[in-house]
Parts: sequence; C-alpha cells; structure tokens
Amino acid sequence: MFSIEIIIRKIVTSLTNLFRNLKFESNVRILFKSGVINDNCTKADICVVTDRNISDVCEYEGNKYLEKYKKFFAQGDLGYYAYLDGKWAHRTWVTIGPKAVNRWSHFPPFKLKAREAYCHFAETAPTARGNNIPAAVLSRIAVDLKDKVDHFYTLVDENNYASCRVNEKAGFIGIKRLKRSGFLWFNVYRELK
Repeated sequence: MFSIEIIIRKIVTSLTNLFRNLKFESNVRILFKSGVINDNCTKADICVVTDRNISDVCEYEGNKYLEKYKKFFAQGDLGYYAYLDGKWAHRTWVTIGPKAVNRWSHFPPFKLKAREAYCHFAETAPTARGNNIPAAVLSRIAVDLKDKVDHFYTLVDENNYASCRVNEKAGFIGIKRLKRSGFLWFNVYRELK
C-alpha cells in the first residue's frame, strides 16, 4: 500500500509538471547597468554578510533559503544585509566575474567578464519598505567594490516597478529588455527595442 501511494504521488507530480509546461508563458526582464552611482542614504545599518551573521535572515524567512545563502557564500558571492532598528530588513547578493550566472529561471546564463558584477537575490522585508534601503545597499556595494568592479548589473522583471525605480534611484540605467516566450519545454529569447 505504501509503495502505491508513492507511485500515485509521482504520477500526480508528473502530470502537474506536464500541464504547467503546456501553457504558453512570456515575460520580459530589464537588464540594468551601473551608471553614475548616486549617494543614497538610509537610517538602516548595512553590513557585509559573514559566517557569523548569515543566519540573521532566518528572522524574516525562517530557514527557507539559508542553505542557498550558504552556497552563495561558499562560492565566493558577497552578501549584504541591512538592519533597521536592530532587526534584519534587507538582503542583496553579489557575484563577481569572470563567471556565468544563471539567476533567473528559464533565461540563459549571463556571462560576467572580469571586473563585472551581478547583484541578485535582493529583497526587503515589507515592514522596512519606504526607508530607501535597497538603493542605499546598491550604492554601498558600488562604493565597496569600486577598486575591483567597473560595471554592475541587475536583472528585473519589467512589471516590478518598485525594483526598477530602486535601480534608477541608485544610478543604474536600463540597457536591454530581454523577452522569453515559452511553450512546453521550448524557450525563445529575443532582445526588444
């Protein structure tokens, strides 16, 4: 009986995945590149992630992504946390090239050259929004890495207006719009004007 339940679960999972892939999907991401980095202030404290504070994010997310963050850290990514009134409020991770990064599902890897960096996996706790934290973190990253990195990139869903505004406020410029259209297991990518 136990093995029949497992088989049924596997069949249901396979059918769910099949039907998920049967629908046509399309989305657009905007690739932002650092321009003149603006000095952004916030009352939050911005800190580099270390092995001592990496688990502070669990205050907000539980253990959901902790292993992912430990993996980022182990592979050499830099993490930045912000704390507002002593409580964890924001995270941003940075990958420095040369390296291929694949941070958006269904999009091809982004190839970073030497002296390029990609800021990813950023999120601000809802209770801390409106305090200019994300723009201040991007500005801090640019200042901290100015001797190692010439160009910073971010990739944002074009419908995420708040994140687009954060990038612009920090001095990033939208340089490309990338569209993915997918049906079944096939994806077509193109650059929009």
